[in-house]
Amino acid sequence: MSGRTGRASRAARALWNYFQTPWLNVVFGLAIVMDVTGYDQDAASREYFGNLNVGREGEIRGLRGLFTGQVKVLGRSYDYLFAAAYRGFDRGFEQDEDDSISLFDLAIRVPLWSDVHAMVGKQKEPFSHDRVQSMLYNPTHERPAYIDALTRSRNDGILVERWNREARWKWAVGYYNDWLSPGGLERAQNPQSIIARVTGVAIDREATDGPLLHLGASYNRTWAPVRQANSVTAKPEAFFAPNFIDTGPIDFDGVLNLGAEAAFVDGPWNASAEIIQSRIEAPDQGDPRIWGWHAQLGWTITGERRSYDRRWGVVSLLVPEASTGIGGMGAWQLSGRYSYMDADDAGVSGGVMHKYSANLQWYLSRFTFVTLHVGYADLRRDGIRSGTWIGLLRWGILTS
Repeated sequence: MSGRTGRASRAARALWNYFQTPWLNVVFGLAIVMDVTGYDQDAASREYFGNLNVGREGEIRGLRGLFTGQVKVLGRSYDYLFAAAYRGFDRGFEQDEDDSISLFDLAIRVPLWSDVHAMVGKQKEPFSHDRVQSMLYNPTHERPAYIDALTRSRNDGILVERWNREARWKWAVGYYNDWLSPGGLERAQNPQSIIARVTGVAIDREATDGPLLHLGASYNRTWAPVRQANSVTAKPEAFFAPNFIDTGPIDFDGVLNLGAEAAFVDGPWNASAEIIQSRIEAPDQGDPRIWGWHAQLGWTITGERRSYDRRWGVVSLLVPEASTGIGGMGAWQLSGRYSYMDADDAGVSGGVMHKYSANLQWYLSRFTFVTLHVGYADLRRDGIRSGTWIGLLRWGILTS
């Protein structure tokens, strides 16, 4: 589900999940996603991770709800966003009893001047196309492993951005510190981040169903007032799998992340690529550099075109021209992706992983989809090379 503010300002009055008063309007959204995952492991993979198929049945990947809209205060309208997820389904997997409900977003958008706005609260950090993009809109089943490993999903902070519908380029810069989240360090000891992202449309013929080329770059400088220990971990792009990449604790003083991104849409074709390098200031472990990249290509068999969200600078959802049940067959898309992550450098040995993925997506309607994924993870870690085939069937339903 896309956690985006301002959606209630659209023509939503006809929606069943829309509510309005003179001072408040609300759009309620819900997303539920279920996965069925299976593995075919070689001998090295079984020895390293055990039998990954034990206890594997249908599992809830996510259950999220959001409220978004506008509130009027002293005659001015402010966009707001509240989103939370229930994690009780996977309690016990790195979850404490108190973590069954997780706050995803709690933010308000304040106009500053002209086309410049500020977003205050818990929100997505403006780094990486595939991180800013809703995971449910990705042509593949999960984000590339290195993006989940090297970028943070959400954080507490203040974001300032410039954007308008006519401008081809936009920028966003933010300061982040876990000042809203309970259970963390004292605010003065929390890692603090300055994050910036610049994106633009270098070629824009979307109005005539022609090519659109998106380009972007991201910067993240994080520093820790008190040296802290953290691990860089990554799954093989399957949510319920164990960590294939794991550096173990790294005592760090700061991190510098640099990223570049590109996306292309032309009729039924879409493609994207990213690269991120993380430079970790950890003198005791040789200041390691961890990095990764990916490239993916998608083709809509039924001819629909993926939309482009100019507000957030991402390729967005695929909407069927004719939904199933009303005389249509929905939208069908084939996609393939290669991703690479290298977490072996200096005094860190987290592993090197190549992941090959093929996906078939069926959008029965704008709000319902089914994904079939087949992938192969080639892992080199601790002097052992292992191979794991992953099959995944996903079903999801959205209300907005």
